[in-house]
Amino acid sequence: MGSPVAFVLVGTKAPGNVGAVCRLAKAFGFPDVRLVAPEADPSADEARWLAHGAEDVLAGVDVHATLADALVGCHRSSGATARVRHWTRPLRTPDEMARAIVDSRAESPWAIVLGPEDHGLSNDDLARCDEIVRIPMPPPTGATLSLPMAASILAWEVARAHGAEDDSLERHRSEFPPLDSAQLDRLVDRIGATLDEIGFDPRPSPRHFRGSLRDFLARARPTVADQRVLVQMFAQVTKWKRRLQGEWKRSGRA
Repeated sequence: MGSPVAFVLVGTKAPGNVGAVCRLAKAFGFPDVRLVAPEADPSADEARWLAHGAEDVLAGVDVHATLADALVGCHRSSGATARVRHWTRPLRTPDEMARAIVDSRAESPWAIVLGPEDHGLSNDDLARCDEIVRIPMPPPTGATLSLPMAASILAWEVARAHGAEDDSLERHRSEFPPLDSAQLDRLVDRIGATLDEIGFDPRPSPRHFRGSLRDFLARARPTVADQRVLVQMFAQVTKWKRRLQGEWKRSGRA
């Protein structure tokens, strides 16, 4: 199965934006980028510079004369716009669109269509799309998202919906699982014993303090490796307390 998503860029003006979208598309695992009547030259140096690591995607972009041509082979399309109006077609947020893409389980890609940098997709282009996707934004501030920014948000939502996750993160989670309840209790006891030895007098009561300490550690979700660090640290506190106590006695001040 190929890419579940095709990024279709209409009338893109800056070569760097073509390169940047190719880069993010490959990074998120959707290396299908199509251009419609671009003003930008995808072979320009700026495009290659900003496609760093995704030169293969840039070299493979398909250039089409019309949006209809670019959408051939796509089973559905979402046109991205920042405009607020009453749309007769389905209007989705990025996460809703992403979930629809995942739920479709289609063999052919779902097109995400983005317009020129200066004014976005025309009404005719939006009419060609099956639905509208709009990134929620605060009231106008005079600044808007760039083409690569908008594409990144949409790509991230689709990747998240697909459950895409760095394998290294999964390995880290499996190698360093959080402490279970019994281990957490032992860690609290170890810390509490050290604090008792140095004369720490918690308020309002030792029992309340230990409960709060356990709650804190449970929220922090320490791992076995974290436990070792804490145990070593409190062992040193105990060691130095006993050493100072011995020196105090030898000096005759006890």
